[in-house]
Amino acid sequence: MAIGMTNATSSAIKTILNVSVTDSSSSGYQSGRSVTVTNGTDTQTKTTDSSGNVSFKLKGIGDYTVTTDVPSGGRANTATVTAELGGVYTASLTISFGWGTFGMTFNATTFTSDPTGCLTYTDDCSSYTPVSGPGSSLAKCSTIGSWVMNADGTSSNKLLAECFYATFTSAGVLHEKLNPQDLTKKIATWDNTNKVWVSASGTSSITTEDTMFCIPTTYISSTSSKIQISGNASDGTAFAHTIDGHVYKYLAIGVYPANLTSGVLYSKSGAASTVSTTRPSFRSAATSKTVQNGKAMLWNPYQWNLWRIMTIFAMKSFNGQTRIGQGGYSYGAENGGTLMNAMGPFAGSSSTSTGTSTGVKAFIENPWGHNYEFIDDFICVTAGSGSHTIYTGRNSSPDDTTSNKSSFTSTAVTGYANVINTNAEFWGFPMNGGGNTTTGLCDRIYHSTSSGTYLGLAGGSSARVSSGDAGPSCLGAAYSLSLSSGDRGARLAFVFDL
Repeated sequence: MAIGMTNATSSAIKTILNVSVTDSSSSGYQSGRSVTVTNGTDTQTKTTDSSGNVSFKLKGIGDYTVTTDVPSGGRANTATVTAELGGVYTASLTISFGWGTFGMTFNATTFTSDPTGCLTYTDDCSSYTPVSGPGSSLAKCSTIGSWVMNADGTSSNKLLAECFYATFTSAGVLHEKLNPQDLTKKIATWDNTNKVWVSASGTSSITTEDTMFCIPTTYISSTSSKIQISGNASDGTAFAHTIDGHVYKYLAIGVYPANLTSGVLYSKSGAASTVSTTRPSFRSAATSKTVQNGKAMLWNPYQWNLWRIMTIFAMKSFNGQTRIGQGGYSYGAENGGTLMNAMGPFAGSSSTSTGTSTGVKAFIENPWGHNYEFIDDFICVTAGSGSHTIYTGRNSSPDDTTSNKSSFTSTAVTGYANVINTNAEFWGFPMNGGGNTTTGLCDRIYHSTSSGTYLGLAGGSSARVSSGDAGPSCLGAAYSLSLSSGDRGARLAFVFDL
């Protein structure tokens, strides 16, 4: 498709093609770029001037393809110009360093009564439509809106076009890219030498290898009335992708609740989620894993929150149970995550049953209404009478101290928040307990009024779905650091560079 093309008839013998190269991140890379134009016979390469412009005198006619080189980490569109003798044409190329910018305005007043109407899409997603429509029984949501991931891994959604499902070998090496509509099928394999995907087909390795949802570096910024996520470094902070001060190219979140076998933590289809295990045991099983050019861990509060913010963007609502599903996957009869492999990224049920056929999928399987899941590098220190301080870290070797952590203080107690933190680092965390199951945050929060230090849990349990005690924003910070329970599990996460 022609991009930025105009045609002005000219009596000149030569055909002129003027090319401009701009940079969406305004980093100055538009000058000195190598631009190539070719129709298969006539191929020319020139360098842009200080203003990002270059002009060619074409020696032929027909369809010319226009390309440019890009700096490390960048990408650029390709333009096509259909040239006729004596014409003057222009083509515009744009170098991009991120997937774009999504925004939602947030009305704090409306939020207290309308958790859906309080949000409005802006920026690159201003014309998007949200996910909605869980059925009466477990199935793909009836409306996927602008959040489709196609079977070949493509998407018109700028963010999801850069996300992918993948397996990793036992050595922590990226292996297969999966069909988002059916994770049992692979669509490519990773050439680890040349760092490219190679088209492939056949059965995937999701039952034998760690299966992860991979998210490109995402930067978060906010005001009291807006949340923004972006692929551009100038647009915020990459909280979820930053570990030990290094910003990684990808965050990978386990598609399946974690399975702990022989001291190692996994995310595999068909492997039942492990429960009745303490957070330190899960932590040790996760951080002992090797990831090529990266780190393995339990997901930390920033990684959980990025997934949650992406889910809120997809739903354009704080009411996950209405938009995607109740959850209610009975932890006592959990089958290890095989029911939703071929349902795409969003599936659920409006049923509040705790049977084995009422799970929920929002990019990953059973993030709410199944088992609570530990979030690591998180503690809550309560001084009594409800006031408490939450400490969150981004460390490869997390602990349960206040060291190397950020913090904020809240008055939230057990209940449903109708005030949230709008600071980018903690966006959406509950600040009070004044809502209910259909207004405000919709998902129940748990904070102790007794002095002490408590760990973090997310998602809620199938035993409490019908009372609203489960959902994407469900957060528990009222349980002892030594907690081990039959409805408490974990989620594996990787950060990695290619």
